[in-house]
Parts: sequence; structure tokens; C-alpha cells
Amino acid sequence: MLLGFDRQGVVNSIKITESMFGAQTMSEFNAVLASYNLPAIKSQLLERYPNAEDNFDNIMLTKGTVMLSINFDSYDDDAQLIDLTLQF
Repeated sequence: MLLGFDRQGVVNSIKITESMFGAQTMSEFNAVLASYNLPAIKSQLLERYPNAEDNFDNIMLTKGTVMLSINFDSYDDDAQLIDLTLQF
């Protein structure tokens, strides 16, 4: 998990991605996603959030000033989630 800060030092984004400090298998990363109750596969995410904006290898969800940007390893329906960023 990585945190983004604005100029006043206030957290304004959170990024979840594979471990940067040690080896992590895809199964371990998927377990992290499951702990956040997030599907790891693109088609499952689109099924859960039918109003999401599908941009091939990226899905965006927005509500007001909050945006969730989710990146996948391809544009295929069975693409694996590789990282996500929540901006607020």
C-alpha cells in the first residue's frame, strides 16, 4: 500500500499493488484483494460495478470527488487486477 499526500501533507490517495519489498506470488496478492473484498478478475469487477467506465486495461469508478482507478494486465475479460488507486 502506498499513500499519496497533497501539499499540506494530507493523504489524498491510496494505491494498492504487489509488494515492492519482497517476493509476492499472484495468489498472495489475490489474497490481499480478497481481504478488501475486491474481485481480482476484470469481468467480476464489471459485474459487481455495472456503471464502471471500461477503458480496456483500466476501469474507473467515480462518485462525486472520489475516483477509483483499477489497472489490469490486459484488456481481456479474464484480465488480472495488478493495481488500484483511490483518489479523494
